[in-house]
Amino acid sequence: MTSLLQKINELNVRVDNVSTSGGGGTTDTTALQAQIDTNTTDISGIQTNKQDTLTAGDNITIKGNTISASKPDIGFLAYHNSSTDYSALRLAPYNLVRYNTGNAYDNSTYICTVPVAGKYYFYATYFTKDGSAGVLDLRIKKTNQVEEILIRGQEGQTTPVKHEKRQVSVIVECVVGDQLYAVIRFNTLRLSILDYSSTDNTIYGPYGCQLLT
Repeated sequence: MTSLLQKINELNVRVDNVSTSGGGGTTDTTALQAQIDTNTTDISGIQTNKQDTLTAGDNITIKGNTISASKPDIGFLAYHNSSTDYSALRLAPYNLVRYNTGNAYDNSTYICTVPVAGKYYFYATYFTKDGSAGVLDLRIKKTNQVEEILIRGQEGQTTPVKHEKRQVSVIVECVVGDQLYAVIRFNTLRLSILDYSSTDNTIYGPYGCQLLT
């Protein structure tokens, strides 16, 4: 039977072997801690360098290690300044612009070209002529696809009185490059009830689009 003294001696030998083989001891612990400290410093430096090279762009904010994006402000408000009668079939000539954030609307072609993908609120206002039930569509044209009618404004009397107000609106999911526009589809209508200066602040028939999400 192995004596207690023999067991103690064997234990001492094992401890000595571990120490001299590099598997333990004060020297090894100190070296290991030094390496951990070095690695920690290196990692902290990498984090700092990466953070410093990040540059916030439009609608992007950087705080600490968090990057966040806000919804861009895209939208326009257009209108018309004459009581001209317009008949089918043509794009509705909303030629004056109150604001055009994101430069999506072209008031020479009367088309809004979507610059940012998302859901848009698209709307138009127009007025009737005596006895003419004018009809206006809101339409979308996607790249390499046939245009689509989003909604048709066809409300009220079939033989309305002069300057009955009509409004039409829709929420539509768009991708970059989609074209949105209004088309006078049937009969005759007006986009304004009066003729007035382009510098006048009065807008009788607003037409526009706004990015929601």
